Amino acid sequence: MGRNRSKQAMAKPVKKAVPKVRKAVAVPAGDDLAALDLSALDDLAGYFVRMVQLRMFQLFHDRFADARMSPGVYCALVVIGANPGVRAGVLGDALMIRRSNMTKLLDALERRSLVKRTPSDTDRRSVELSLTDAGHKLVAAIKPDIMAHESFALSVLSVHERHLFFGLLGKLNEGIRTLKV
Repeated sequence: MGRNRSKQAMAKPVKKAVPKVRKAVAVPAGDDLAALDLSALDDLAGYFVRMVQLRMFQLFHDRFADARMSPGVYCALVVIGANPGVRAGVLGDALMIRRSNMTKLLDALERRSLVKRTPSDTDRRSVELSLTDAGHKLVAAIKPDIMAHESFALSVLSVHERHLFFGLLGKLNEGIRTLKV
């Protein structure tokens, strides 16, 4: 038997997958979200920034889903419109969109005839972006609704608080951008 074993006999035994069992988590009576104690998160700026972002995005999606508009699509269109000829990689870096996601986003915008890609004259590996006439029209048509939406979302803040809010967010954004770990 020794050396003449078949490959099948030499194969390792197949382990059967054992389903993972999740530990039960204690949930307040009635699954009441308001009853959850979140006080352990009170000193975490990232938690509050993320919650505000998620709530802002949900409001945006609720209002603009029919227009096939998302915060990422709107930001990309506005930045391309303000910077005709911007390279896709530069736009992705500016908006912190991964290269693969940027490609998908630009493919979708191109299919909707909102963005035009043109090969760069100076770098054959990159493309320059510009809005089409339809892209310009869409941005112009939806901008008043976007601004009204922003005003609605921020209506819980006074005018003074809005200025402070944007000033602090800008300062935090710039400061964190330069931090090194």
